[in-house]
Amino acid sequence: MNSNTVRVKAVELFNNGNIKVRVEELQKEIAERNKITVDECVSLLASLARFDI
Repeated sequence: MNSNTVRVKAVELFNNGNIKVRVEELQKEIAERNKITVDECVSLLASLARFDI
């Protein structure tokens, strides 16, 4: 399949309501799983800075 055909097919599939909803659900799950607060990040960086080899 030519890359342009693949791109067109992907857009058609993504515009399908069921597929679009599922993709958004998966993206939301990933975003929640990767959420880290600024305080957690600073704490981790501070621990690394204090680490003595």
